[in-house]
Amino acid sequence: MNITETLFDFCRLNGPSGFEDAVSARCETLLKEFSSDIRRDTLGNVIASIPCGKAHAKKLLIDAHIDELGLIVSSISDGFLRFELIGGIDPRILPGRELTILNGENLFGVISCLPPHLLSPDQMEKTIAVKDMYIDTGLSGEEAKKRIPIGTVAVYRDEPEKLKNNFLCGKAMDDRSCFAAILRALELLKGKTLDADLFIMASVQEEVFMRGAGPAAFDIAPDYSIVVDVSNAKTPDSKEQVTLELGKGPSLSIGPNTDRRFTRFIEEQGRKKDIPIQFTVHTRNSGTNAYPIQVSRGGVISAVVELPSAYLHMPVEVVKLEDIENTARLIAAAAEAMGGIQ
Repeated sequence: MNITETLFDFCRLNGPSGFEDAVSARCETLLKEFSSDIRRDTLGNVIASIPCGKAHAKKLLIDAHIDELGLIVSSISDGFLRFELIGGIDPRILPGRELTILNGENLFGVISCLPPHLLSPDQMEKTIAVKDMYIDTGLSGEEAKKRIPIGTVAVYRDEPEKLKNNFLCGKAMDDRSCFAAILRALELLKGKTLDADLFIMASVQEEVFMRGAGPAAFDIAPDYSIVVDVSNAKTPDSKEQVTLELGKGPSLSIGPNTDRRFTRFIEEQGRKKDIPIQFTVHTRNSGTNAYPIQVSRGGVISAVVELPSAYLHMPVEVVKLEDIENTARLIAAAAEAMGGIQ
């Protein structure tokens, strides 16, 4: 598996929360190499089961979400589109942003912005409210109403790119880089004897209050879960509490949203394989699917493996290739050792 090619192909797909069909379909195709039992549930989560064939085996759910941030058209005025946000987008980055409008034609659009010549000094210092922004497609009012129904969604229009030194940049790295890591982990596990039944989930609607994973976990009823998601990496302007570093390996989350013994077990398997590991503290909800999964049914023993990423929720999210590989190795090591868990 070429991680970069797989990831870039994956990130080029458009699938904001609630509109993930194209991404779910690709996940089904990618998972066919590893499972003959793949289904898509009511919400759109893609779930692949890989039974170990042993009686009374524990169930291990490995999850990464596949939705991305987006915008949704709420009204049309003289051909210009008003919109609302899907997920946690910082309004400061929107003026002048290029978009792909998913109306069946993949229309190009830009978010309108006043040039600095027309702004007062006071306006230059303020963030423009989303309610005061418009998407410009070049269409007339009548054309826009015919071709772009209310409720049409849009996403960042950005091609994934390679930076120097194996850094990868683009939209939707959160969290498709982590699904790529899961696919690589499955490749590492292929042909090996396991002691747990694996359930691989490409979950939907994580960016809108983690809606997809909980119902799926209730249905699967796993004994253990590993949620794989990105986490903030250090940049020159990041806060002091941001401690993860790109290129230093995956992180394990510590806090009430994760099981300490299971987290320590995963760490031990990684140490045996000389995998570099970092740590993150989450004192409440980890902000990942670990929360709805952990409290599903009677509770699920959960851990979070985090992939360091810079510029989260931006169209230029950055991850490092070696971190994806080491995240995959850590997931595979934990899955392979599940027979020895106490």
